[in-house]
Amino acid sequence: MNPKEIFCNEVIISVMKENDSNPISIKELELLLLEQREYVIEYGIKNFSIAFDGYDFIHEGIEHLKSVLGLIKFPLHTNIQLYIYTNGAILTKDWALSFKKYNILIKIFNESYLKVSNNLDVIRNSQVKVLTKGIGILNVPGLEVNYELISVIDYRADPSIIYNFIKRHAIKRLEFVLPEANHNSYPVYKTVGHHPAPYGKWLSEFFELWYKDNDKPFIRMFNQLINLTFDQGVVSQTFGNSYNRRIYLDRNGYSGIRTSLNNSGAVPTLNAVYGNDYNYQNFHAKKKLCSVCSHCLIKKNCGGGAFSTRFSMDRSYDNPSVYCLDLLKIILYIFNKLIAELPNNKRDQLDLDFLSIEEAMRAIDDIRIKNTSKYIKL
Repeated sequence: MNPKEIFCNEVIISVMKENDSNPISIKELELLLLEQREYVIEYGIKNFSIAFDGYDFIHEGIEHLKSVLGLIKFPLHTNIQLYIYTNGAILTKDWALSFKKYNILIKIFNESYLKVSNNLDVIRNSQVKVLTKGIGILNVPGLEVNYELISVIDYRADPSIIYNFIKRHAIKRLEFVLPEANHNSYPVYKTVGHHPAPYGKWLSEFFELWYKDNDKPFIRMFNQLINLTFDQGVVSQTFGNSYNRRIYLDRNGYSGIRTSLNNSGAVPTLNAVYGNDYNYQNFHAKKKLCSVCSHCLIKKNCGGGAFSTRFSMDRSYDNPSVYCLDLLKIILYIFNKLIAELPNNKRDQLDLDFLSIEEAMRAIDDIRIKNTSKYIKL
């Protein structure tokens, strides 16, 4: 492995201890950010993202934020994008003004499903009440802070109700995520006999609502899949075939691609982050697919799905995603819808043709049958 080929351009720093209410100290942040600066200089990276992950970060106050921002000293030629993850619980107008002033993107992460009603006065989930309060502050006319809502998909919810909720609260940017799952910890639907691809079905219905809307919000997943349909590259943890260039830093060990301050107080180099097998595999996850995914007709669009969703005790990460059929369904739904709207000559020019789920499945069935003792049944 040539270390010059291994680099990240997005760092998410967890500012909370795993088992402590005290956030990471300014000194510890300074050490972490110094390492990032040296890394950016060494590789000549032009665009670099730093995200602070820890809902209680905001509890420390605006002066704390200013102190942290004062530590971010990168070369002038590097474009730095700052993010803060929050659940929106303690957002205020003063915070919103600070986010606007320092051009910080707020990512509001809704950890549970959006449980909402068509009735404007009825919200059945206390977390959603917190969410809507925070969004209301960020949407104040004349302020309009740059933010994005991240929400876990609930395939049992009515897509039209969720879409109306998004529109009603003027949410301009949205990112859907699938629940954490793998082949040893199945999504609920695989154990209760529901539709074989409920998330794909739900997303297809939601896409239809979104696509018809003349004033549609930005939905990251849909934007990525549209770009991939027309062979435009995207950077994504779930779709496409780019390298995974995101790492997670904290001081209490790692979970996923994470590193930490060691006992001596020194920060491991970012090259060292890729030193273990898991991190190396994750970096190359879209390039080194299992045999089933390697023969799939939509592998350039899908990329095998998120790395963590491929795991099984028997084969480690050498599997298709546990959400394989869901990804297949939503990718082909968008793909077929878009090319149906192209004139025949344009379709021929782009060398695009319709592809059904049945055709896509036939292309990988032989591999799946030959490997019945190896691969998890999809």
